[in-house]
Amino acid sequence: MKIVIVYRHEDGRLAALSQVRELYAADNMEVEVIQAPDELVFSFTRTVREYLGEYDGIVMVCDADCYVPRRQIVQAEALCRKGYIMVSPYDGMVVEKECGAVLGRVIRNDGRGGAVVLNYRPYREICRGENPNFRLWGDEDHERWERVSKFMRIPRVSGPIFHYAHPKADPGHPYAQDNLNELNKARVMSCEQIEEYVKTWR
Repeated sequence: MKIVIVYRHEDGRLAALSQVRELYAADNMEVEVIQAPDELVFSFTRTVREYLGEYDGIVMVCDADCYVPRRQIVQAEALCRKGYIMVSPYDGMVVEKECGAVLGRVIRNDGRGGAVVLNYRPYREICRGENPNFRLWGDEDHERWERVSKFMRIPRVSGPIFHYAHPKADPGHPYAQDNLNELNKARVMSCEQIEEYVKTWR
């Protein structure tokens, strides 16, 4: 199983990434850090899509500022091996912590982003993998969830995800509405419509 972290050195998450890598190392779990392109308009989803290519195993795609405990990752992997396309390695609880801090605070109980475990071959073959139409950041986690859930239930593993605080990027960008449009398509389309729509992806 791979653990893949996408990182762009300009997004202010270097300290968080260092913390996350230390935690996974302490869990004896290797991670692969993908450097996202430095181009002005980059795509995290396209970066993952191109990096994994024809990979046919199980992978956890994780944000650079998020950590999931080993026990939860192992349980999520086991569920994928039972046939699930996608598993959330946490139960929705997001705990935010400062780097180096022992304690954190719960900031939400309905999280869908930060990390996801994918049975990548059926994810690629049935759902066509990551949506390449996203630009910059925003709504890609929710779009993935909505799209996959049309084909199969998405189980959750008990336990939280830990988000490490970092300087926030500008929340707005000119592609935010385009990203939201991709999410809304996944929300309203049937399985048959999704199957036709993803054939247009390049």
